[in-house]
Amino acid sequence: MGPVSYGASVSGDADIRAVNDDSGETVALNREATAVESNSKMVQPTTRGEAGVLTRATLFLFLAVTTGLADLVSKSLVFARLYDSGSDWQEPRWMVEDVFGFQTSLNAGALFGMGQGQSWFFALVSMIFLAGIMVWLFAGGGWRDRWMVVATGLIAGGILGNLYDRLGFGALAGFPAGHENSVRDWILFQVKGIRWLEPWPNFNLADSFLVIGAGLILIHGFFMSGKESPPVAGDPEKTDS
Repeated sequence: MGPVSYGASVSGDADIRAVNDDSGETVALNREATAVESNSKMVQPTTRGEAGVLTRATLFLFLAVTTGLADLVSKSLVFARLYDSGSDWQEPRWMVEDVFGFQTSLNAGALFGMGQGQSWFFALVSMIFLAGIMVWLFAGGGWRDRWMVVATGLIAGGILGNLYDRLGFGALAGFPAGHENSVRDWILFQVKGIRWLEPWPNFNLADSFLVIGAGLILIHGFFMSGKESPPVAGDPEKTDS
């Protein structure tokens, strides 16, 4: 039997150990990379979800604030120009004769003059309803539906506009007793020959936004319910992880 070369054996063992060391380091690095990637996938949906909520919250607040301000500014301008102190309504000023015009009036009740003298009750109901909208949108996930965000934004603006009056902030010095918390109406519309439109009860922009928002909800309920909403940028349930 020939001589055994121990040097070659030692060298071979060293090579094997080197290979094993390199493999071990590579496996460790791969595991670390996999862990980082897994963590990023766990964090990423939350980040995108937060971005989606923020986007829809911005849209909701924009609509609520701008429509509420539009109502308050229009009331202030019209009443400053047309309202005569001491009366809860004025003679109409027609823009389109016997069809459309301005007529300032004070409503101490709700829609169509119902519940006269219950301004504080309707103010409380308005605040509860507004809080319910916020909870449904941002705690109940309603923000994922852009159509409903727009609808509720308009409704919130209408609520805020009339709530401002019902809390007494819109009262003028010349308001008659008992109307300090009345809602200021000023839009007059009528269609002669149609009993319930001759005339239509006076209203304001807040009422208009409320009706438009409610109409959008009805359209959604009848024609869009059950259909999947388009993907929301930033919504973890609507985008691929």
